[in-house]
Amino acid sequence: MIKHLIFVLLIFASAKGIGQNTFSLNKCLEIALENNISLSQGELNVQQNELGLIQSKANLLPSLNGSASHGYNWGQTIDPFTNQFATNRIQSNSFGLNTGVTIFNGFTLQNRIKQADLNLKISQLGLESSINAIALAVANAYLSVLFNQEINTANLANRLASKEQVDRVKLLVEAGQVPEANLYQVQAQLAQDEARVINSFNAISLAKLNLIQLIQLPEEQKTNFGIETPYLNEPVFNLPSKNSVVLNALGTFPEVKSAELTIARADLEYKIANGGRYPRLGASYNYGSGFSGANQRGIGDLVSFGNFPIGTLSGSNQSVLSLDQLSFNDFETVPFFNQLKDNVNRSMFFSLNIPIFNGLSNRTNVQMAEIGQENAKLESLNVRNQLRQTVESAFADATAAYKTYEAADYSLRAQKEAFKYAKIRYEEQVINGVDYAQARSLRDAALSEKIRSQYDYVFKLKILEFYQGKTISLN
Repeated sequence: MIKHLIFVLLIFASAKGIGQNTFSLNKCLEIALENNISLSQGELNVQQNELGLIQSKANLLPSLNGSASHGYNWGQTIDPFTNQFATNRIQSNSFGLNTGVTIFNGFTLQNRIKQADLNLKISQLGLESSINAIALAVANAYLSVLFNQEINTANLANRLASKEQVDRVKLLVEAGQVPEANLYQVQAQLAQDEARVINSFNAISLAKLNLIQLIQLPEEQKTNFGIETPYLNEPVFNLPSKNSVVLNALGTFPEVKSAELTIARADLEYKIANGGRYPRLGASYNYGSGFSGANQRGIGDLVSFGNFPIGTLSGSNQSVLSLDQLSFNDFETVPFFNQLKDNVNRSMFFSLNIPIFNGLSNRTNVQMAEIGQENAKLESLNVRNQLRQTVESAFADATAAYKTYEAADYSLRAQKEAFKYAKIRYEEQVINGVDYAQARSLRDAALSEKIRSQYDYVFKLKILEFYQGKTISLN
């Protein structure tokens, strides 16, 4: 369902845009759905199946075809319209209409309509699944950019603190209160912080590039690309009921619906294959006419050509003469439209085709369709099992992510306290720069782990809400 597809549209509804080239997650998803090539192909596939459904319905209608011919004949032949021998060059034309309809063919045409309808629905569900996958991928890539920006913010703060520390120690060295070696130590720390800032900037660039490529952002919009930064509340462990999420996913997700429709399609394949065993009854009707240059009629007055012997009388050998032979003195070709009217012919046929033996093809087709039915049932079961396992894994991941976050939060609080005292002791020259740097490093690592685990838990929680079929927001 569409509400499953675009849960990420409202994830960061509370975010505020920064700059003219700042993109919200909503906008990123819109661009991804508009530009993604696989989605465009999926839409074309839906259109093809829509046309397939229209065609399957049209196959029930009678066919109608027209024909026309124009030709010349040389040499002796029988004229098809006069049934007389002709030896001169003859011009002839023929025109016809033919219509035919299938009366019965084992309900194959009706089942193919149902099959085409299922193909359309399956392609629509496949497109929905693709949108789901893209939505999750865009949300993950968006969170990756946010995570790296948080890390970079922390690194910038550390670099500023190290710069202030260098300035302070430099004054102490100049005053002769601390050895110059202390300055070298804090300068080395500053250099490390500079490297971390550069690395985090690079990580942001790579994360943005991944997001840009994923949504296939137009070239003119890539300059100074940025994203909105939301305010994230402290994570709270409040997972929904596992059974309710599983039941919702199994009842609404397009993958499950598609698998169920595939079973129905396999049943239709069986019916279509079994329909090949039935007789087929069809009817056709033909209407035609034509013109021949050999079809002539006399003109003018009748002229007598006399008589001629046609035999002799038995015994006397007296000749027997024919009657006077009358004929026209001149002839003309019967006009075109007169011939078309006179030469009209009609015919109607019924045909019955009874399959008796066709190389076991009907039997084989039925057996293969039965195998297809069993395979569709197994695939549907596999899809349901995989979805159930995915939801259960999402629960386990979310639970583990929150526990990791809790541990990281506790560790950070401890490391902050340790660093606070280490800083005081370092400024009082109780510990050296190495110990101070180690305390700083442990605190920074704990901070990075907390940020990482926080975003990881947020994303995994959104996945669970996605399986619930909810419209999700951080508000």
